[in-house]
Amino acid sequence: MIKKILYVLIFLIVLFCAFYTNSDELYMWMYILLGVPLLSFALLGIASLRLKYTESIDNKTVTRGDNVNYRLKIHNEDFFMYPFVQTHFYVDHYISRELFQTGYYFLFPRKEYVIEKGIPCSHIGQFNIGIKEFRLTDYFGFFTLKTAEKTSVKSIRVLPKIHYIPRFSSVQGNVEEKVSISGEKGVLEDYTEIEAIDEYKPGVPFKKVHWKVSAAKDKLMVKEFAHPNDLSVSMFVDIDTGNYKEEDKLIASDIVLESALSIAHYFVNNNITCKIMMNDMDMTDRTVADKKDFEGYYDFMSILNMDQWLSFEDIMRNYYTRYFASRDAIIVSGRLSEDLMDLIVELKMAGINVVLITPVLGSPEEKRKTLTSISILRDKKITVFDLSSADDIGSVLHS
Repeated sequence: MIKKILYVLIFLIVLFCAFYTNSDELYMWMYILLGVPLLSFALLGIASLRLKYTESIDNKTVTRGDNVNYRLKIHNEDFFMYPFVQTHFYVDHYISRELFQTGYYFLFPRKEYVIEKGIPCSHIGQFNIGIKEFRLTDYFGFFTLKTAEKTSVKSIRVLPKIHYIPRFSSVQGNVEEKVSISGEKGVLEDYTEIEAIDEYKPGVPFKKVHWKVSAAKDKLMVKEFAHPNDLSVSMFVDIDTGNYKEEDKLIASDIVLESALSIAHYFVNNNITCKIMMNDMDMTDRTVADKKDFEGYYDFMSILNMDQWLSFEDIMRNYYTRYFASRDAIIVSGRLSEDLMDLIVELKMAGINVVLITPVLGSPEEKRKTLTSISILRDKKITVFDLSSADDIGSVLHS
């Protein structure tokens, strides 16, 4: 704005002096001052039409916690400099503004400018990244033009991370009396038949390794068991994340998704069927009994819309009064409300072993309130695992 005011004042002074003195030199300067913005605007128009760029990401689908490398190249193929090229990026709120802040660049003739960013994929979901538009300003700051906004947007799909849980002894399984219990409470011995032999994968207990076959093949092989004893537990997933704001809401979603998946993964690896009910709009009811079931559940959870849900408490009350056969109920919830506390106490009084996994997030006051509620539940002999980050799932659920 100051440049524009200064230019107008200089032009008016030269114009007044030229008319007052009738000087050819002043008239020449007047025409130069008049022509410079026009020439600057013409070059700006050419630059906005001819500006070229390429962008790339090294991986479109990653697991939460991984990094994606983003690369942007801006090209100037003309003989004149592109001044004040301003970049505007798509910035989802989980990416810090410092990472993709607006930048101003001069592009010299026949040169290119390269921008490289390492993007930390901290939360589950699909996020738009990359250039949104360019804004070009002329040499003197008189005019600004923007290129057309992109119609094709680059995006990253961030998948849930599975946390290895070596032992989850809070739940016994509803047929505990049918099997032998080893020295430690909650660890079930396998009395099932071998159904298949597969290659070892991280997270599978070593007790499932078939050592003779492993020695013969010179690599670890594991036994896959059938389920004649029908060992099973019930898990109820509440996708309502309450009134958390901004990134806390994303963290709560991560905790719910990854806790549910990691627990289901643990039970599958230990030959225990996991019966899952959720309060999404379809009232999802799944049984995860083997690796194929788990893979299907993982794919489902990876694209789950957590913005819409039904009343978790109503679904639970309806379920356990009509169909509840399990003595155990694992509840994974995105928030700990008073209604949920009342429900958990009801289940406990009905003789059901309740295990709650819930986040502790928000303002200091919100955290204090949640921790007070957790303390009340623990005083009633209810097992509660509280999490402030999805990265703590493996260590907290094991404790």
